[in-house]
Amino acid sequence: MKERITILGKATPVFDEYLKEGLICTTGINESGEFRRLYPVPITNYEQFSNWNIVNIELLEQGAKCPFSDHRDYRPESRILDLKAKEPFEVLGQVTGIRNRFNIIKDLLNQSEAWIKAQREPRRTIGIIRPKDLKVTIEISKQKPKESKDPEFASLLEYTNPEIKKDATKRRFIEKKLRQYLTRILDIRFNFKCHYNPECRGHTKLVLDDGLHQYTRKLNRELPVNDVILKTRENIELRHSRSWIFLGIGTVTPYPYKSYTIGSVFTFPKSKISEHEISEIFSKKQLKINNAF
Repeated sequence: MKERITILGKATPVFDEYLKEGLICTTGINESGEFRRLYPVPITNYEQFSNWNIVNIELLEQGAKCPFSDHRDYRPESRILDLKAKEPFEVLGQVTGIRNRFNIIKDLLNQSEAWIKAQREPRRTIGIIRPKDLKVTIEISKQKPKESKDPEFASLLEYTNPEIKKDATKRRFIEKKLRQYLTRILDIRFNFKCHYNPECRGHTKLVLDDGLHQYTRKLNRELPVNDVILKTRENIELRHSRSWIFLGIGTVTPYPYKSYTIGSVFTFPKSKISEHEISEIFSKKQLKINNAF
């Protein structure tokens, strides 16, 4: 089946130890306003799945088997890309303008993580929340770079490009690109409370937002890791001071309804969206959410 998806978030590519495969997990909404968790996206198509792209995508039915594992994902928003289709995805355009993007996010806003977890019909494993009292913790990642001798890495190379065995030059190029993307330099965590839940005691969550990790990878090409940590912290704190921040959160397998991470960070400049507008819009949203219980 084909769906038109607006890409809202792209997690930094990781080597998933549970699925034994490299993944780019993206999140978006379809034309009906339903969340979609999409994977596995081949790293060679990394740019096509940029945030705010509008993409026509061929998808398998919910619960379909992953193409190179026995894994089946029954989370309600999850869909596997049908990579056997002649044209599995096509970029149609992009959502442009701060105002248009903000309107999409505000309509998807949830009260809190607790509210998301409480939903049953259907269950929810993806949501967008507004944080308050946000602080950041940054450490050098304990994730080890994957080596080409790893059997899983080799199978990932072949999956990325089935002709790889016939072209040693291309293999080395893709291998280098994969290792670059699959290595997380820093573990970045946000400590915060849910803005619209006065009973929230706070959360500490790993941030996998790809834009943020692209920034750290770029810095790491020129600076020692301690300077990368300093610059990354300064960047986050500067964005926080100048922008309204919203977090896209989602569950992580194999704990589909318990463990949430931050897959995307949305920022909207305070120079473009006024404090009065934020207060007015989200006060109305709060009433709408509370009435839903």
